[in-house]
Order: sequence, then C-alpha cells, then structure tokens
Amino acid sequence: MDLNEVIRVLLNQGHKTVWFYEAEDSTGAKAFQLLDRYGDEQAWRWVGDGAGRWRIENSLLPVHLGVPGCATEYDLPAERLQLLAQDVMNGSAGLVLPGK
Repeated sequence: MDLNEVIRVLLNQGHKTVWFYEAEDSTGAKAFQLLDRYGDEQAWRWVGDGAGRWRIENSLLPVHLGVPGCATEYDLPAERLQLLAQDVMNGSAGLVLPGK
C-alpha cells in the first residue's frame, strides 16, 4: 500500500502524529518505520522496496522503548506532504523546515 493509504488508516485510528525512522534488522537490512508516540510500529517498508510498498502488519524489526531520538516527527495531516516527500526520497530529509 502507498503511504497516502497508510496515512488515511492512521488518521482513522486517531493518530495525529507519527515518527519516521530508519531501522535495521538483525541481518543489517534497512527498513523505514512509522512509529507512534510510544515508539510502537504502525507501518513499515524495506528501504529497497521504494515508496508504495508500506505494510501495516507487524514486522520482525526490533522493538523500541520509546521514540528513537533520531526519528523525524510529523503532525498529520498538516505535514503529510513533507512525510510523503521524505518517503519518495527514500529517507532523505531534503529541506528541513524551521522548528523541525
């Protein structure tokens, strides 16, 4: 599913904020996760899959004890376009907005 669909699901579940995080599994394979305010995974995709291959079922990626400090916070739906841009750029933050 693409990230727009994931965002719709998250908004319908009452999520107003997500954190975009680059994770790594035990083999070193890189993935992106969308986390909630507790650091719980809400969606994920392998970096190599590219945009459009997000999954909302749980992955086998390591569990977080809170949001990792290097995760990027996005308020939904206001910052949806910035989140979509980071996804399309395969994790590159691109332009950083003031206050972020």
